Amino acid sequence: MATVGAIFVNSWNFQFNRVLDPAERIDLLELKYDIRLVRLIQGEVDCLEGDASAKVIYKRLSEVDPDWEGDRFLSSKFVPSKVLFLFWASLHESIPTRHMLQRRGVDIQSNLCLFCNTEVETMDHLFIRCGEVLKLWDYFLASMRVCWVMQRMFRSMMFSWRLERASDKVKMVWQLMSYAICWEVWNERNKRVHGGRPKSRYELEIAVKQWIYLWSSITEVFKHFSANQVMIQWEDILSL
Repeated sequence: MATVGAIFVNSWNFQFNRVLDPAERIDLLELKYDIRLVRLIQGEVDCLEGDASAKVIYKRLSEVDPDWEGDRFLSSKFVPSKVLFLFWASLHESIPTRHMLQRRGVDIQSNLCLFCNTEVETMDHLFIRCGEVLKLWDYFLASMRVCWVMQRMFRSMMFSWRLERASDKVKMVWQLMSYAICWEVWNERNKRVHGGRPKSRYELEIAVKQWIYLWSSITEVFKHFSANQVMIQWEDILSL
């Protein structure tokens, strides 16, 4: 009885109709790793044990432990599902950063951060430790007049991301701010990977404000202000 890994060690030959994106390449590498020790037995018919329908598998993958602290980040009714998925992946350390892609065997030109171009692009570095990204966090924390000590680990910071004794407006902006900053940083990072024009820090600040304004539109946080007013008079509006 030979294992899958022994038989296909250098001859994995998957025929896909399109080029896989980085996240899909990671999934493929993980699949190869997971099945490498499966033993192939001649003379036996393959079969499935238990209910393996798409509905059952989806339900299993969608289950969340109600006691898991990260659950509160994945249940926001204001944030789009694609943004929640980014947070789900980050809290499970599954973001396809350059460091992770390189570690998984994906051939990349560089593992350096696309914002500072000096440090390795890990998840923690990309979202909270890069000097350029930190300036973005600092701007929004200062605009809300909040003193916040940035932690070294992204997951730890998110689990402690709470604000007490503040107005409803500030609490809503605080809730959406972490999503908006990370989402914009991730989008900007991907644009730079594909050779897009880098945004200036001011442009990134405006983009984050736009996400917050858009996602809070079903509330009354900025009810009496236009989008242009929010972009330009951000600090003044938050202080009202």
